[in-house]
Amino acid sequence: MDGESDPEIETARLRSRLGEHYSFERTRPDGTVMEIRNNPMPDGGVVVIYSDIAERKRSEEEIRAARDAADGAGATRQRFRADADCDRLGHMPGMDRLQTAWRALSFR
Repeated sequence: MDGESDPEIETARLRSRLGEHYSFERTRPDGTVMEIRNNPMPDGGVVVIYSDIAERKRSEEEIRAARDAADGAGATRQRFRADADCDRLGHMPGMDRLQTAWRALSFR
């Protein structure tokens, strides 16, 4: 059937899930993110809730980006400390980079 499912089979599949609680998310072409929740009722009815969660998804992405930036800063700090330890031991790779950066800034 050209990649489409049989409507009767699809309807039966959906009906079989009516008594189950489930939720899923869909991103619409306009960027809206919808959460769809199916909540069965004791009398056999169903409450389906559609929620626009695009703002929540954007906030989650901002938090992930901030966390990743903080992780990167932590790695930089660890490298600096490792270089400082090397400097105390007589190795100067960190100092060379610091002097190069200082020279680049002082001639501007």
